[in-house]
Amino acid sequence: MHPELDPKGSGYLYIVMKNFRKNASWIGDKGLRMIDGYIPTADMPNNLIFTFIVGKLGWLAGGVLIIILALVILRLFVARNKIHENYGRLAALGIATLFTIQFIANILMNLGYMPLITSYMPFISYGGSAMISDMLMVGIVLSIYRRKDIIVVQHNLSSIKLKSGNPKVLDIATQLTLLDVDIEVIVKATGLKYEEIERLYKNRI
Repeated sequence: MHPELDPKGSGYLYIVMKNFRKNASWIGDKGLRMIDGYIPTADMPNNLIFTFIVGKLGWLAGGVLIIILALVILRLFVARNKIHENYGRLAALGIATLFTIQFIANILMNLGYMPLITSYMPFISYGGSAMISDMLMVGIVLSIYRRKDIIVVQHNLSSIKLKSGNPKVLDIATQLTLLDVDIEVIVKATGLKYEEIERLYKNRI
């Protein structure tokens, strides 16, 4: 809270970053000259990557970066709302929340509103484990999202005996046609005839 009380000790880095933010320009590398020799090089690509980007490209680039990452995280929450299955929805929500916490903590830390901790900027900070874990989590969300429309149908299919005369089978076949599932797949799943499925496709409008 008061780094000036220990300018050569624990408050040193906070004061350097404060002066850096004060002297950084909007579109140039004016502030970057302050970094060399004052901020540990190992911290630049990881914890303080936002500080480095602002120093090298200016506050405008930093603002654009914040907007892009905020939109990516918002898209994760939107995808979560379209997932029907409860476990998948919770998994997507947890991953989106984790990215949100990482993003906010790193920005606040670089702007001097939080203590300096090990906090990575999602998708931006350099580091093998951080980048790999980010990609894995996004892959999990994509995997859940691409199956968002077929989980409920699979559950319904497993709960009844598939017979051509069963009205539930016809209802499920209708749902599958609305999802543009291949006719041969519907025939194998429901036991209906090929001509019956074609008729459903023609009448779905």
